[in-house]
Amino acid sequence: GARERQHQHWQIGAAMRALLLLALAHAEPSISAITPINNGEVTLQDGALVMAYAVADATDDLRLCTQLTNKRVSFESHTHCVEARAPVTSFKLGGFLPGVWRCRAVLRRGPDPPTLHRGAAPLNGVVSNVEETWFLVEKQRWLADVTGEGPNVTAARRVLELASADETLRKALQDTAIDDMLVVTMANLPHADLALNLAFSAARAGAPLFAFALSDSTYDKLRTHNVACGKLPTLFGSVDGRKDVQSAGFSEIAVLKPVAVVVALRASIQVVWWLDTDVVLLRDLPLSDAAFAIQAGGLHARDYAINEDQFHAEQCTGVFRVTREAEMLLVQSALELATIRDKHPERTWAGDQAASNLVLHERRFREGTNISVEVLDPLEVPGGGLFFDGPLHDDRGPLIRADPVLAHNNFLVGAEKKLQRFRAHGMWYADFVGAFDDALLHRAPLDSCASIEVMGITPEVRSIDDVLFVEGRTVLHLHSTCSLKDRVVAVASLGDRPWVSSLIKRVAAYSIKVDADLLVAGDASQCYTHEEGDNGCAKAFKLIVLRSALRKYRRVLVLDDTVVVRKDAPDVFELVPVVALGATVEDPLVRKPEEAKQSLEISCLRYGVPCNTEEAWFNSGVLVASWPQLGLVETLPPWDSFERVLHWDQGYLNAMRLKYEVPLVDLGYAFNWVGSFHSTNSENAPFSAFDAFFVHGTTGLFLPHLERGEYLVNVSRAWDLVGL
Repeated sequence: GARERQHQHWQIGAAMRALLLLALAHAEPSISAITPINNGEVTLQDGALVMAYAVADATDDLRLCTQLTNKRVSFESHTHCVEARAPVTSFKLGGFLPGVWRCRAVLRRGPDPPTLHRGAAPLNGVVSNVEETWFLVEKQRWLADVTGEGPNVTAARRVLELASADETLRKALQDTAIDDMLVVTMANLPHADLALNLAFSAARAGAPLFAFALSDSTYDKLRTHNVACGKLPTLFGSVDGRKDVQSAGFSEIAVLKPVAVVVALRASIQVVWWLDTDVVLLRDLPLSDAAFAIQAGGLHARDYAINEDQFHAEQCTGVFRVTREAEMLLVQSALELATIRDKHPERTWAGDQAASNLVLHERRFREGTNISVEVLDPLEVPGGGLFFDGPLHDDRGPLIRADPVLAHNNFLVGAEKKLQRFRAHGMWYADFVGAFDDALLHRAPLDSCASIEVMGITPEVRSIDDVLFVEGRTVLHLHSTCSLKDRVVAVASLGDRPWVSSLIKRVAAYSIKVDADLLVAGDASQCYTHEEGDNGCAKAFKLIVLRSALRKYRRVLVLDDTVVVRKDAPDVFELVPVVALGATVEDPLVRKPEEAKQSLEISCLRYGVPCNTEEAWFNSGVLVASWPQLGLVETLPPWDSFERVLHWDQGYLNAMRLKYEVPLVDLGYAFNWVGSFHSTNSENAPFSAFDAFFVHGTTGLFLPHLERGEYLVNVSRAWDLVGL
């Protein structure tokens, strides 16, 4: 029997090998260019060009299609198809105007693609490799097109010289950069508020931002808010009235954008990021090996996201990153736009995006511009169509999981519309006056001690290694005396809670493990300022603690004081992207769907939020939040709006999440094993309390107050016995 099986195995193996050889014999059709040669210069014969390709393994039904693009002629591509013949297919083509041409050639089956296409021919039907070649037609005539010495070019050169030689500006740029990296933006007065919104996000995400002000009034406004800035001379006087993309006079501002970045590079800064003012920075900017990295353009960013990047026509200059190598490319982009203004004064709407894409297209043949270029991952660096409108077949999942570094409020023209969209997502930070001033005006100097304020109380500061819980006190435990980490674990605990003093040691150990400070807030004395005693703010105390933490820390884990943490619990921050809220959804194992719906409905009604009751209802006893979610808690409602029927703070947080369309990451019961698994829902428990990472002694335990504490202490002891 064994020998027979062995023989069968050998037979199967032999069959596989035979199939493999057969597959190799039927090689894929392939194509490679013969003429014109890649990166070569071409002279036309009678206005036409012979194009020849070596074709291998072609079948009779194949067509050879060449897609030709010269962005100086048009951002549309022209596709020409002929019958494919091995070993060589050649044909003559006319209509080549002077300039740099990109040709993408493929073998394909089925109907020919459209002749004219913005972006590239669709890939369906393509059976070969894509053979890409670049060539320059009629070099002298092209050079005459790309150079000019008109008044705009002269003015652009003059501004660049003046700004590069400005020692005050140079020093301000150098003083603002951190580790040889700087983020720059530019604003006139109508865009100053957007610039301040960006500045707030940069301060919170820890990025050094420098704003180029285009007028004295803009400079004064930005300086009043403590934003690092300098003045950039304009070409022809004031630009404070002109603002939006593609409006008359836009090019006069747009030409200054590449100029501003060059000035920063010339101040000896190694890496410069450009961000338009309608960007909000969420976390650390990505690294890149390229000399020039740029945001995927426009609505087609979603094509990139679903791997259809061949549809791509141009990239978006609202977000890009450059190194010193890219200086010449930026100078030429500015001069290209100035040349367009001189030669085609009617195109007042022309912008830096068209000019930069044109120079990028021609970079192999221009002087000093043949550098490496990367298109940034559109899920990591999304445009507005992708970030706000839910990208992929209405599923924001892939976007959220990619943990985007920023939100770019583009694909929407006009400051007012942008403001509305930011507001709707809780990203118009000027609305949150306390936090806004805190981040911009009251930034602690680097050498002073940073602290935090909770309900009018500045906490006592202790070492994270020496954790203390005393009823009625608020204590901040730090890793190093004077500086706050990026993360904090926050526990709010009011009243008589004898179990907390022993369980808090586990929370402290977890804080050390995930590199977070620990805030234990118990001083609500400011709640009792009225004669009638508690005015209900104790019920909102957890939200007040969350707000205080989000104002100072980038990321916050809020735990109820009835949560006990196992030693080997993974880092929960790593599970939740910065744009999302992390919490455990109360699914049918814990709560009937109609109950969850009802809770959501009542909460939405109470807090005036339009509500989709099909959304998830989460438990707020374990909550991961990041600074962009500040809007959820920045303006809290009157204390008396919190009550048991709304599950205290839980109803409020669920309603606010829906109001601001904040994505939710379900942490599952491993990070919030709720009390009802021990009582009414014991037959639904997915695993025992012992096997969970965080056990939450909710009211669902149906135990008296002190016995709930006793239950948690027993869970902790059971873990102790096995070293967890």
